[in-house]
Formats: sequence, structure tokens, C-alpha cells
Amino acid sequence: MKEVMSEIKNEMDKKDMKQKYVADKIKCKNLSNNLNGKEQMGFIMFIRLVETVCDHYTENKKRNLIKRFILASRDENVRVALEWCSQTGNSELKNIAIKKCKKINPHHKQIADIYDLFDRRNESRINRIDFNREMDEIRNSTVSRSETKLLLNIGKLYYYSDSGNYRGILDEESYMDPNVLRSEYLATSLRLRILERKATALIKYENNLVQATKILEEILQKGDDFAFSLINALSLMSEVHLMKDFDLSAGFIRKAIKLCEKISQDNKRYLLQKRQLESTHDFIMLYHCRLNEELYLNSKPELIHFLIRRGSEEDLARATSLLKELETENGKLTPFQLYYKALITGEKHYLIKSQREFHRAGDFFYSQIPSKLL
Repeated sequence: MKEVMSEIKNEMDKKDMKQKYVADKIKCKNLSNNLNGKEQMGFIMFIRLVETVCDHYTENKKRNLIKRFILASRDENVRVALEWCSQTGNSELKNIAIKKCKKINPHHKQIADIYDLFDRRNESRINRIDFNREMDEIRNSTVSRSETKLLLNIGKLYYYSDSGNYRGILDEESYMDPNVLRSEYLATSLRLRILERKATALIKYENNLVQATKILEEILQKGDDFAFSLINALSLMSEVHLMKDFDLSAGFIRKAIKLCEKISQDNKRYLLQKRQLESTHDFIMLYHCRLNEELYLNSKPELIHFLIRRGSEEDLARATSLLKELETENGKLTPFQLYYKALITGEKHYLIKSQREFHRAGDFFYSQIPSKLL
């Protein structure tokens, strides 16, 4: 740790930055003791310090400095680093934090195991059934710390979300209190995870857009240290405005994509998130028949939707062929794809089936789309 802080001090000297100026800028009361090694600086405060003093460093050099800080840190800092890396998408640093966390004590190993499960879910390396089973295995072992219980409950929200059980999310959320955590950053970040799921459930299950908007606006007040929560909130806001205000809906999804492109791109979660945002972007554009807007068309469903909106005889024939391919590959059509089939054929029963399948999936928000044509 002394080597890390010595490097910071040297950079301050090179730039003729006074301790008081730096301390005031990052709002640190114990900067002198931190720099001299008398007290360990908190992880989030260290990030602020690096951003202020080492702003001229390359991203790789900054990452290496943060890596050395994590490796030299004690329990709480490693734990906060783990959540920060998850929020900002830095998989290299996150893997380092997970490995160190597993070696601290059995409690921290449980936490690291939960984050590893979260990663596998986010990167589609585990299905929802196995995810829930492994969460239950951890839950059924000795779990005494409030933080571990909170993470397991958040995992349950993820399982409910993946299963379309949005009512379950609204029932579970009431007894989750991140304020039991000592770290302000951890408490805030885990609360945002809960709020994201609650907003999703309010939109899809209750179609309560007013309350969902209030929650999402609260999330959007946070900074880039909570990048993935911000991206998810921006995407959800684009959905809130989908059917009534094209400009607002398009503006939110474009902001989400722009922010996603700013975060670390060294992980599969980034690629999956960006692809999902691009699909949402295309659906918004095509729902409003904005064919002249820039489109990504990075998957078959979006291409099918585009071909339908363009509407030539050749386009509709190709869209029909692609829908058949999807049905063969997956064994059935999704509610959205049934809606597309209704647009191609003009047959009402596909709209009814689309609406019914949306309801079965617990999604009463998007079920409005086929309903509008009935």
C-alpha cells in the first residue's frame, strides 16, 4: 500500500498539487494520514483520488494502480471494490477482487461465490433454474451476516425477473434494507439493484408508469460509479415512454447506449448489454415506423420487424421465412414474434395469442401492443 500511495504523492508533487486542494476536491478529511500510510483510504475515495491526481494516466495505467490498491487492501475495501467493479463493468479487476475476497474468511468467500453466480447469470453462462438452485445451496449453508442475506435476496429478485414472476418481486422487496451495511457505497449500490427490479415489475406487472418513473428518476441522480444501474434505468425509461412519446423514448435509449459504450469493454456482460440496448433501440424506432433512423438490426427479430415495416412483397416473404426459422430453432414463437406474424398475415388470432403469451410471461405492459390492434 505504501508504494501505491507514494506514487500518488509523487504525481501530486510533479503537478504541484497541494494536499489541501486535493483533499477539498475529493472531500477527504484524512488525506495526510492516508498518503502517509497511517490510515487505509476507502476504495471509493481512492478512485476519486486517482481520477483527480492521475487524470493524465492511460486507462491501463489507472487500472494497474487500482489493481495494486485492491491487492494491498483489507476486508471492507475488497468488498467495496467487488461491487464497484460489477457496477462499472471491469471484469479484470472484478476477478482479482473475487479471488482476494475468497481468501479472507468463510463469510467473504460466500459473498465472492454469490458475485460469481451473478456474473454467470449476466453473461448467460447459467440458466435461471441452475442459478436458483446454486443460490439455494448457499442459502442453506451457514448464512449469518446481513450483507450475505441481502445479496441472496437480490439473487431471488433476479430469479423472479428471469422467470417473469414480477408479482414476486413486489412482494419480496419490502423487507430488504441495504442500510444495514456500513459502507455508504455498498448500501447505495445494492439499493439501486433492488430499485431496478422493482421499477421493472411496476412497469411490466402493474403498468404503474408513474411510480416506476419516480424510482427511475431517483436512480438517474447517481453518478458513473453506478454505471450499470444507470444504463438499466435509462433503458427502462425508454420503455416507459415507448407508446406515448417517441422523442423521449428515443432520447433515453440513445443515452443508455452512449453510456454503455463508455464502460469497460473487456467482458461478455458488456457485449450482451449493448446488444440488448440496440434491440430496444430498433424496436422503438420501428414501432414508430422511423425507417430512416439509424438502425442496428443485429438479430433476426429486429430484422423481421424492419422488413415488415418496409412492407414490400419481397420483404414480407423474407420476414415470413425468418419467422419460420425462429420457430424451428426455438420450438415456438415469442409474444413479440407472434405480434410480428399478425402484422404479416393480418390474422386476428395471432394478436390474441400474442396478448395471451405476454400475460403468461407476466408482462401486462407489452401486452398492450397487440391489444391496440384488436
